[in-house]
Amino acid sequence: MKSTESSSTAKTVAILKGVLRWFLASIGEFVAQLRRTITHWRAASRRKRAAEELISAQVALGERLGLGGLGDETLRQQIVAIDDRIRSVKAAQGRAKELEAERRGLLIRLAESSESSGADYPDEVKASGEIRDQARVALEELQVEATQTREKLLPKGAAAWGQLLTGTTMFVLLALVLLSIGRHVLPGKPGLIRSLDDDSTIADAVGLVVCGYRVTFPDGTTGEEQIGSGTAFAVSPEGDLITNKHVVEETWNKLHAELLLTKLREEKMLDVKPTVWVFFGKEKQIAEIKHVSDKFDLAVLKVARSQRSFFSLGSREDLDRGEQVYALGFPAAAQAALSDDELRETVLRAVSGKSVEEQLKLRDFDFVQTSGTVSRMSTESAGRIWIQHNADINPGNSGGPLTSTNGVVLAINTLRHEGASGVFYSLSLPQLREEITKHVPKATWR
Repeated sequence: MKSTESSSTAKTVAILKGVLRWFLASIGEFVAQLRRTITHWRAASRRKRAAEELISAQVALGERLGLGGLGDETLRQQIVAIDDRIRSVKAAQGRAKELEAERRGLLIRLAESSESSGADYPDEVKASGEIRDQARVALEELQVEATQTREKLLPKGAAAWGQLLTGTTMFVLLALVLLSIGRHVLPGKPGLIRSLDDDSTIADAVGLVVCGYRVTFPDGTTGEEQIGSGTAFAVSPEGDLITNKHVVEETWNKLHAELLLTKLREEKMLDVKPTVWVFFGKEKQIAEIKHVSDKFDLAVLKVARSQRSFFSLGSREDLDRGEQVYALGFPAAAQAALSDDELRETVLRAVSGKSVEEQLKLRDFDFVQTSGTVSRMSTESAGRIWIQHNADINPGNSGGPLTSTNGVVLAINTLRHEGASGVFYSLSLPQLREEITKHVPKATWR
């Protein structure tokens, strides 16, 4: 009995050792294939550079021959003619790339024709010819090297192919495991948003917009007053944001009301500055209003931040009924007091005259996500295109993104139908592409 168990154990150990040897050999074959590939790539790159150097040497020799009136006369006449055409095209501010390529070809032919002419050329032409000959020899040597590395590129024999396949499979599986761990364990890196899975990444790209005033009083003290709020979202890593026009329009108008601001300074001794703040979490930024649209409910803001998370913009003009969508933003309803004590604290904050962030509750800085589906695409009489959906949006959501499952922004959340339940409208993005691209050239469209 013991002998049978011992024999079975020995067989199991032998099998495991064989499997381990196979896996180790597979890893070795995979590494060897990487080395062979890199070696061939380097040889091919050197051959490519040598070919370019040979062409440059031939062109230089052709130039020498042309300037000296040497070599094939017919080719020289063709080069003179094409030079005239290039000058004419450039004078008309046209593109002469094709003509210049044709000219290089003629110069190379002129250089090649000089080899069979047997003529005795000046020393500078001979020197150019020697450089051309050296480049040709170098190319031939590198061509041989590239051919040899290509012949050794692939494994030899069925066993080697099997080990390479196993090793490649192991590497791919390991890479997928590490990628999955990185996405779920490690903190998200700034960059283009590709899903809605990471709340910290989304919070870095969806901003609470607060409009109001910065006031300097006669005694030199300062305060901030909130008059309205909304949502904005980042569309580039350099701090370009999109929101609704109606979110910042009052501030925009007051920024241009110089007479009113001057009157306050002179009569009330108050220095009042209309201001737009944007909060990403509790990170506070003062935003510049870069653009307010004349036709659409669209505004572009700019804040001082770089290398941060941002959304891509959807270019699809038609969405399917029932398609899943998500509304992100900071609805005022979510900022309501949840108790009498909190209501008292909210009132005290509002009249404190302190910075706007001190007038807000901690949870006011957390974005809200609601989900729903597309009901239909709707075009109004003025031609503006809307996405009607049932993902809840409320005052404060204005200017926020309506996204797909993979985080692509499809529209700007703009309004709700007050007399109906579950009827919300978001301004479709493709019709805004020209304006957005003009003011945010680095925006990514998908």
